[in-house]
Amino acid sequence: MKKYDLSDADRAKLDYVLSVHGPGMKEVSLASNAFVARYNKTHDRPLKGGHGSLAHPDPNYADLSLVEDPAKLPDVVGGMGFGEFFGRAFIDRHVLGGRFRPVPYPAPPIPLFDGVDLVDRTGSYHIYGGSAFDFLVDERKLEGRPVPRRWEDLLDPRYRGMVVCGFNIDDINEVFLLYFYQRYGLDGVAAFADNLAAPIDTLDIMRTSLRQRNCHAVYLLPHFFSTAAPHEEHLLRVWPDDGALLAPYFFLVQRDGGERADAIVDFFFGEGLARALTSKEMFHVYSSGLGNEYEHRRFKWLGWDWLLERDIVETMRAIDAVAVPRVLKRHPELEKDIGRALWNG
Repeated sequence: MKKYDLSDADRAKLDYVLSVHGPGMKEVSLASNAFVARYNKTHDRPLKGGHGSLAHPDPNYADLSLVEDPAKLPDVVGGMGFGEFFGRAFIDRHVLGGRFRPVPYPAPPIPLFDGVDLVDRTGSYHIYGGSAFDFLVDERKLEGRPVPRRWEDLLDPRYRGMVVCGFNIDDINEVFLLYFYQRYGLDGVAAFADNLAAPIDTLDIMRTSLRQRNCHAVYLLPHFFSTAAPHEEHLLRVWPDDGALLAPYFFLVQRDGGERADAIVDFFFGEGLARALTSKEMFHVYSSGLGNEYEHRRFKWLGWDWLLERDIVETMRAIDAVAVPRVLKRHPELEKDIGRALWNG
């Protein structure tokens, strides 16, 4: 669904756009502003762009995947997760159309990213970081059940109604759904949905549920929130044995971007952005100062080939058609107009 009624002809040209949400959004925005200020001090033509989420709503930052005229796309497009820049029209028009170019990584990534194909086969999408999703387990609420250690454990009916992943009924987190669908198909999606407890907002999990009013056993959370939970003996932080789910941060660079685009790429790969992400338990391919506990940890990653060979919008429609009714069957009080804006647009 279009957020703004802005035609390509009326759209202002941005040099770059950066999209990171969650606990590190403010830090990333500050790092972006600092980069622009440094660049503009030494160049006659100032950069326009950055992280648009903290500023006043600006339609030029929105609906970029719907832009048809490549001249009105930012020279460097920064995205996150599996949403806006995975629509079939954007991929067919711009990605498979050869609009973006490969760029070299300045150094090998940290071992945490081993096994992640950082660049897709077209040389368009480049992963520079990401959020990790892992488990927080309240052993008291397991009532003798084993602590889940792998993602497939969460499909076991012994955990029926015991799993929370921080969602609203009209928007179950697509990160979990896509991973379960890839590995286990719609049967896996159904098994996961059957084990979900009533919807709860991620921040509400941190504010109330982990304290006196805790009523769930297994929380699936961004790594920042699992590490920020109270350090109590009964709460176990579990980085799954088969890897934490990676929600990628990535960029694409237009072929005619030139030296200005190169400077923006240097920012994406640079120390300032890496520090901003790492400070909030988010990860960068060049994160420094990670503790020894990360030495043998890895990510679980969908893979670019899998993502680009299908229509993610249609895939999510099929997944939602299985997952949402199963949750509503157990919680009919939540019945309302269901609609995932991105997938139903």
